[in-house]
Amino acid sequence: MISNIFPTPLYWRNAEPITKHALLKEFDSKKQDIDNNLDLFEQYDYSQPRKTDEYKQKRACETYNLTVAKAFIDKCVKEFCIELGYNNLELYCQRMWFNRVDQHDSHVWHSHGNSLISGTLYFVVPSGDIEFKTSNPFAKAGMFPIKDKWCPVVSRTPQPGDIGLWPSYLEHRVTQNTTDQSRYAMSFDYVDKNI
Repeated sequence: MISNIFPTPLYWRNAEPITKHALLKEFDSKKQDIDNNLDLFEQYDYSQPRKTDEYKQKRACETYNLTVAKAFIDKCVKEFCIELGYNNLELYCQRMWFNRVDQHDSHVWHSHGNSLISGTLYFVVPSGDIEFKTSNPFAKAGMFPIKDKWCPVVSRTPQPGDIGLWPSYLEHRVTQNTTDQSRYAMSFDYVDKNI
């Protein structure tokens, strides 16, 4: 009998219609400000600079006055913690930023350090998935000759109004945007006040 002894929790949901409408309306009203603050940030592992305000400011919801988005994210983070049995955590948002993925752009494999829970809220999603894989380099080491089958990639196809939450150590990436419409999402990291 085989059992999974180290499961990885992934929280995924779409906002209720009224909340979703309010989220997208709020984003549309701030889209020009967001675009004006995005920089082309060059990293060695990107073929093209990515568009982000990650290194300019700490809390996108405060910067752009996105009160509906902040309330929705906080609610979902609290639900995720309760489901995991972390009722006593005092979480706060350490960082929150926008990414814009234009045509042919993607986001390479990465994880988020120095935080507990990370996630993304999606506003405009013309194409592309978010993919997850284990960050444990030994997860497939002992299964030769079928070792690659034991390190699967799990993907989700987000829709506007979707939110995903996961442990910050979990590796993830965004696949290529194959359309001429930009994809907009806001990512964030939460930490425990007591750590």
